Order: sequence, then structure tokens, then C-alpha cells
Amino acid sequence: MKKTKISVCQDDLLLECPICNNWESLGIDDSRSMLNAIPIISGGNEISFDTPNEISVNKCSECYYEFEVEWDYENTCCDD
Repeated sequence: MKKTKISVCQDDLLLECPICNNWESLGIDDSRSMLNAIPIISGGNEISFDTPNEISVNKCSECYYEFEVEWDYENTCCDD
């Protein structure tokens, strides 16, 4: 299973499928349940031994690939 991290840019976070070009943007304070294009199918509050960040399993609505997402809010994609 592939793994990706969210990208944070100012007040938004970006989530991209590691297989296809599908992506979704969400306000940093919005509920994760609002994800539609790449919804969480399990997890979201588990912390692994490899990282101090939460890990979820999400499923792309375009290619149907399931992948892990690390919720690393320090992974910035632009200068704030």
C-alpha cells in the first residue's frame, strides 16, 4: 500500500492520490468527514510507531486505489 502526506498551504490542506491525478483541497479547520473525492475509509486517529502523526486509509473516487495518508501539518507546500 502506498503512503502519502497531506500538504499544507496557508489555511488549506491538499490531498493527492499517489496513482492518478485526483486531488482534493480542504480548509485546515474543516472536518475530515467533508472529504468527497478522497474520503477516509478507516483510521484517522491512530498514531504509528514510525511517525508521531495520525495515519488514515483513504480511497480515491477516480481510480479506487486505497492508500495511507499521514496527517503531517508541518509538510508545507508554499511559503506562508
